Amino acid sequence: MDRLSSGPFGALCTPVPGGRIEGVSLRDGRILVGVVARLGRPLPEVAADVHNAVREVVSDRRVHVSIEDVTPAPTGSLPG
Repeated sequence: MDRLSSGPFGALCTPVPGGRIEGVSLRDGRILVGVVARLGRPLPEVAADVHNAVREVVSDRRVHVSIEDVTPAPTGSLPG
């Protein structure tokens, strides 16, 4: 994962005093997480890793992870 993402319209966020946390939102009892993935790993694996990390902290809610965008892998990290 490269970073969290608030989505194309900036709606995936949580308001907090002094600003907002982009890329994480609580809606209808679900935790929604938006991420920007880095090329080099299968996207389902990236989503599963993020999902599992969130579930370790918050086990009583459903977690939905969306890959909002993809960035290039660091130079030299992909085979070929």
